[in-house]
Amino acid sequence: MTRMNIREIPQTISLAAKLGADEVVIRNLDYLPEERWNILRTFHHEPPTPAFQGNIDETHRLGKKMGILVTNYPLKAEEVPVCEPNPPRNVFFSVDGSVAPCMYLRLPKEGDIPRTFLNGRYTVPQTSFGNINEEDFGEVWNKEAYKNFRKIFEDRSQASVDMMQILDAVSQGNLLAAEKETPSPPPLSPLCRTCYKAYGI
Repeated sequence: MTRMNIREIPQTISLAAKLGADEVVIRNLDYLPEERWNILRTFHHEPPTPAFQGNIDETHRLGKKMGILVTNYPLKAEEVPVCEPNPPRNVFFSVDGSVAPCMYLRLPKEGDIPRTFLNGRYTVPQTSFGNINEEDFGEVWNKEAYKNFRKIFEDRSQASVDMMQILDAVSQGNLLAAEKETPSPPPLSPLCRTCYKAYGI
């Protein structure tokens, strides 16, 4: 979805039906290296644009009418416990054999990775925990630095589960659960704080 094509998104349903597709997945422009990309995004971290949501709602309406499942990524950026690349369970191998938590931390370019986030400009270092052309993957996966990186997400995921269990218990009248301290997830890694995948986009 971009500001230039979001009005046309509902039209994808009739095209999908004509092609015999079962599902339409509508993704965000989730990596914004420069301001010229930032101005194209449709998602927001400020008040939403009603017209954009209207186009998504119309796409879902048409999908339901034509029997096509519509999946769309959110139009509001909100921090999530674990991002879609899911570093605790997945790994990214670069073309040169580098092992990284995700593609957003190992781009095919030289030097630091530029990002636009909350209308600010940031850079993060290219991140690799080893190289499978030089090391056994098991050794790379078990490096302390890599384990520490993954643990942040594991702890964030557990805190989210704990919170849901407490809320569920409270809703069922368990007052002891209400007295429990609300679990606080650890903050995102500095490498991830300016990545929109960490905000559900």
